[in-house]
Amino acid sequence: MFWFSFWMLLASSLGFIKFSSLALILNSVDFGYYISLFGIATLIGAIASFGLIERTTKLYPRLWAEGRRSEVFESIQIIAYRLIFTVAGLMVLGFFAIVITSIEVESFAFFMVFILGLCSSWLSLIASLYRAVGILRALQNFSIVRSLFAGILALAGGWILGWRGAIIGDFVASILTCIYALNNLRGISKNVEVKALKRNEGELVENGHLHLYTANLLTASTSMTDKAIIVINQGAAAAGAYGVVMLLPQAFQMLVNVVSQYLGPLVIKHIHIQAQEGIAEAQIFFQAKILAILACMSVLAILASKNLVVVSGFFAKYEISNTSLILGGVLAAGQIYALLEFHLIALDRERFIFISSFISSLIFFIGFGIVGWLTLGIEFYMASAVISRWLQIALLVYGLKK
Repeated sequence: MFWFSFWMLLASSLGFIKFSSLALILNSVDFGYYISLFGIATLIGAIASFGLIERTTKLYPRLWAEGRRSEVFESIQIIAYRLIFTVAGLMVLGFFAIVITSIEVESFAFFMVFILGLCSSWLSLIASLYRAVGILRALQNFSIVRSLFAGILALAGGWILGWRGAIIGDFVASILTCIYALNNLRGISKNVEVKALKRNEGELVENGHLHLYTANLLTASTSMTDKAIIVINQGAAAAGAYGVVMLLPQAFQMLVNVVSQYLGPLVIKHIHIQAQEGIAEAQIFFQAKILAILACMSVLAILASKNLVVVSGFFAKYEISNTSLILGGVLAAGQIYALLEFHLIALDRERFIFISSFISSLIFFIGFGIVGWLTLGIEFYMASAVISRWLQIALLVYGLKK
């Protein structure tokens, strides 16, 4: 487990290094455009699921634990094809929306956000299967290859062609990762028992996936449209500065994912097979405390580094204040919400995930709307994000306690 955590953390770090390096090599305007388009593409991938991928979060580990593995491999093929038609439909709707509203959108940007969105949904589906299989080495290799391809190709493209090159690099990296994953999964399927038990899939009642899909979509809409909102209100340079500050919460999101990639499906399997109703709440809150301490230490380290000649020019380039960095640290500690959600999923309490996401997203967009209307600085955007995230955590904790 130690080496798995180490390699998963390394894979997550590569993603952080990718965005940090792009912030260095691109100017603030280009970086603002890149992170805005990347966020919209990821949001399109989340919308295209329509609950299909969310259903696999709980269904695949349960099917795998029961030995019904052939059903898992059949399901992933069906969903992958459905995602193609779904994204194509969203692209048509997007085209008509642009024509009706007369919004000026570059053809390259319009086309690539939907292609990247499809790739994002495919990778999410593949990751769900890897988690259900539970082979740590296979999951860590997939995560490392995914991050490595994206980092190398996006940086190379950004260096040569700016934000357009970075987007192309992400696309090529996604395709190569999918090819690697499919070949790897074929090998895994040959080494596991693929003959399913003679049971009806309908015996597994999976009613929570629509709540989970809507909740994920709401949460994703905040983290994937925030830069685009700032671009519209205050320009790409301000979005670039906001994106740099958000690198810290993104890094901690990756850290939480390292834990949840393994612990989440394990909890789902354990509760399903053992029929246990209790959860390790003490462990969750212990991890929350550790995350908060790490966030504080990271902010202090960043604030101290601002006085170093090597990095002072970088902070001056984006005009980042100490207040925004501190708020970024508070938001980083709030990434524990993802682990709380996995425990609620295992207990079939997706309803609380939906409620918390809905209220949190509502507060987020109201806050962003007020800040944009008053034309305030990025510190106020950060404050809105912090308030909405910690409100979400409070509601999730209520769901666990109840």
